[in-house]
Amino acid sequence: MRTSCIVSSLVVMTALAAQPAFAEKLELQKGDHIAFVGSGLADRQQHHAWLETLIHKAHPDFDLTVRNLGFATDEVNLHPRSDDVPSTEYFLNMTPGLLTPSLAKPDIIYTSGAEFHANVVFAYWGFNESFKGAAGLDSFKNELDAYLKNLASADFGKGKPRVVLFSPIAQENLKSPHFSDGAANNANLSLYTKAMAEVAKANGIQFVDLFAASQEIFAKASKPLTINGIH
Repeated sequence: MRTSCIVSSLVVMTALAAQPAFAEKLELQKGDHIAFVGSGLADRQQHHAWLETLIHKAHPDFDLTVRNLGFATDEVNLHPRSDDVPSTEYFLNMTPGLLTPSLAKPDIIYTSGAEFHANVVFAYWGFNESFKGAAGLDSFKNELDAYLKNLASADFGKGKPRVVLFSPIAQENLKSPHFSDGAANNANLSLYTKAMAEVAKANGIQFVDLFAASQEIFAKASKPLTINGIH
């Protein structure tokens, strides 16, 4: 698992170095609060925070705060939680103290001990959604567009957030009878990555193509870089 997370960081760095010119690169500022949101790729970085570590290493004097809010089952418009679990938006804008989120459920009280106001959002979407294939592509583009527009008008306590949208990685062919070769998944992931690039460009959002970068790294690897093709 350590190796798979190292390759995830390498993929991110490779992709960041080869971005198209339609969006400015992210410039971090002293005191930024960075939130990772999304599905499995974001979630896995809670266990092996190589990218977060590299960010702190690159900016040791910036006093950055990073929170990972990834959740493996999430989609851009679907966040399955128990009724008493706060929304992602709650975690993006936290002030220490108690909060009763709804008059309809006065017995539910959220307690925060942390101060966090996301003004940088790393958004990892597209993998779970890609299983809907070409038939789900238009719906996904509309949902992603609405999501990015909502973020553009949001203020989580530190002003308008700067957003970076990340595509899924490709599925690695492990050449194992225990896993598929990834061909079907990668066909869908290619479609969804292209769609994400289009929506990001339309919204003026920086987009990182991890799909192409990971395919390149997998092709050059002398041994498997994931534990199951995708993690």
